[in-house]
Amino acid sequence: MSLFSELKLPVVGAQLSLNRAAVERKSAAWLAQRMTAPDTQFMILADLKLAVSSPPDRSCTDIRWFTLEDIERLKLVGCETIFLGLTATGGSRFCIHASAMGCSGLNSTAEVLRPIVDLRSLATQGAMSNDDLALGAQARALAAWRLNARCCGRCGANTALKDGGWRAE
Repeated sequence: MSLFSELKLPVVGAQLSLNRAAVERKSAAWLAQRMTAPDTQFMILADLKLAVSSPPDRSCTDIRWFTLEDIERLKLVGCETIFLGLTATGGSRFCIHASAMGCSGLNSTAEVLRPIVDLRSLATQGAMSNDDLALGAQARALAAWRLNARCCGRCGANTALKDGGWRAE
């Protein structure tokens, strides 16, 4: 018997339901158009913790999705935005990583974002779908990479995100 079966932890698959649009996301104009499309939604990571929606009994938990109007109202200025992919119906999904280090407005909106939960807790609670866990893990991995690798490893210069947050140069 494996450790995972004894602990009854969910096994999160690596396959995501989103099309990452690897070719299209190289275009800054395409990304800008997708960011303002009416069917675009944003996930928020606050210091690498996911904003979620859940009933009081915590019987289920889902990613809490925000519209562009919500993001503007929250005034999360200076936060990096990562393109996650396209849904089967063509809607865009982005992640906004709001950290106290690189984003003004986080302290004033932290209460509005609650509950915000770390991904490990969400995985062990078993109340979130594997699809949402995988998507949250993808977003968290990209945001954590950006936090830990803001500078070029060779010359030390600051880097800028490219390809919707999947590359830096």
